[in-house]
Amino acid sequence: MPTTNSKPNQATDVNRSPSRFRWRRILLLGLLVVVAIVGVRTARKLKEAKERVKQAELESSADSDVKAKKPDRDPEKPSHPLDPALEIAYRALERIQSSVTDYTATIESRELVLGKLGATQAMQVRIRNRRMR
Repeated sequence: MPTTNSKPNQATDVNRSPSRFRWRRILLLGLLVVVAIVGVRTARKLKEAKERVKQAELESSADSDVKAKKPDRDPEKPSHPLDPALEIAYRALERIQSSVTDYTATIESRELVLGKLGATQAMQVRIRNRRMR
């Protein structure tokens, strides 16, 4: 008469349970290591980004007093045909630097490929203009 002994089944269950628990520990430890590595890398990148921002602020504060200057024209040379256009451009640049902070525009372009003019492509852009002092 075969008798069923429940002890071997319990022993195998007990043997399986600690190994599962061990694998869970290993997985959790591995996850913890990955999170720590990612955290350290992120902290370094944030520190570098803050240093770049600080450096850019120092450079911008040093450059903020610089305005676009019209080059001095030599009076002995004859005037160039583009001088009136350059004068308009320099006045517009001064006005933009003093009053425009940012703007939105639509850029449209067409490409000429192998002698054929392609379709018009449009792109919306937003531009921030650093205010000059």
